[in-house]
Amino acid sequence: MEKTLPLLIPKDRDPNRTAWIKEERGRYELKAGLRFGECVICEPLGRGGLGEVYRADNETLAVSRAIKILQAEHCRSVSLRERFLREARIAASLNHPGIVGVHSVGEAHGRPYIEMEYIDGPSVRHLLQRNGALPIPVAITIAVMAAEALDFAHHFRPPGHEGGNGGIVHRDIKPENLLISSQGRVKIVDFGLAKTFDNTGETLAGAVMGTLSYMPPEQIDGKRLDGRADLFALSVVLYEMVAGHAPFAGETATSVIRRIVSGDYPPLKLRGKRGGTLAALIRSGLSSRIESRPQQALLFIRQLRYLQKEESDVARIRLAYYIKNPAVPQNGPTPSQVFTLKRSGILLLLIGLLAIGSAYFCGVFKPVPVAPKKRVVAPGLSPSPQKKERPLPPAPSVASEAPSPVRSEHKAVTVKKNGPVDLPAGLAAAKRALQK
Repeated sequence: MEKTLPLLIPKDRDPNRTAWIKEERGRYELKAGLRFGECVICEPLGRGGLGEVYRADNETLAVSRAIKILQAEHCRSVSLRERFLREARIAASLNHPGIVGVHSVGEAHGRPYIEMEYIDGPSVRHLLQRNGALPIPVAITIAVMAAEALDFAHHFRPPGHEGGNGGIVHRDIKPENLLISSQGRVKIVDFGLAKTFDNTGETLAGAVMGTLSYMPPEQIDGKRLDGRADLFALSVVLYEMVAGHAPFAGETATSVIRRIVSGDYPPLKLRGKRGGTLAALIRSGLSSRIESRPQQALLFIRQLRYLQKEESDVARIRLAYYIKNPAVPQNGPTPSQVFTLKRSGILLLLIGLLAIGSAYFCGVFKPVPVAPKKRVVAPGLSPSPQKKERPLPPAPSVASEAPSPVRSEHKAVTVKKNGPVDLPAGLAAAKRALQK
């Protein structure tokens, strides 16, 4: 018999990172140190209805892995074993950054196990439990990445189903199955209930597979499903992320089913234009009529990207920063806070106007006389004498505008009426010379 060790959590682990995966130790059956293939169990990560998940170290590759092990009470069930292995086969065939990768499958200590990619971050459920409602940009980023992975799965044709009508439907989308890595990448896990579109109606009569609060009405009725069933569940998750609570909550399973079928849930009240558009998108995704929902994941993604308003890489970096440094939800101030801000702004404006008016009437704003500029003389130089400006001649008066008589040394020529003209002596002599 192989020796088992007590459950140990290494001391070098970050306590903040392990805070969201705390569970009661008595719930886990396996101890640290057990070997499953090339992996050695280190600590528990989570527990579901079918299996337990542990963090393990792959000694050959020197990397961390997530080991999902079938619970002991289910190991004798042939159908549950087949379902467990079907999850591994489906997840291994889906090669997408938004779907957790599967590396190997095996059996050890009488227990089947799946060696999967290890995600070093919280689930959406842990974020909701820790922070409550998420900021709208963070919720939209998570929904976009999850919808991209679902769109890939819905159009994927698994081996042996190339001629089928569709791809793979997950059938169990919920906050627990959406993990976020430290790089801000959303990963979908737990394909234990996943089936192709052609085989979703093969569930045994009377058996409801999935999580009730996230099931669409057609899944509750046991009808054949397609990708729109996953979009309904994703809309429920998106509602819960922005509101902080699930839309279809009830004390009994009957009351939950009644609310899902009738579409009875508290309406979202998100402020702003983007909030109103997001609420309308969620409302269409939660419709009980399958024809009223987004018909493809690609349409859902386009509408979410329109609301995202930033590049995918920027949104991913913002999400990575948020899971490490959670802040107060940024869904906008409450109505009372908005009223208080407006009232404070109006009060400050009135105080400023009153201060300006008081200063004006008290003479604070009187013009100050400007002193003439003084001439600056360099040391050792005497100031140059200023040039005296010549005074302008006086303007002529009106009386002086009349022409003054011209004075001449010659005598004035007088013309006698009906007599010869008396010319000066010089002119008379010149005239006589010309006549000769």
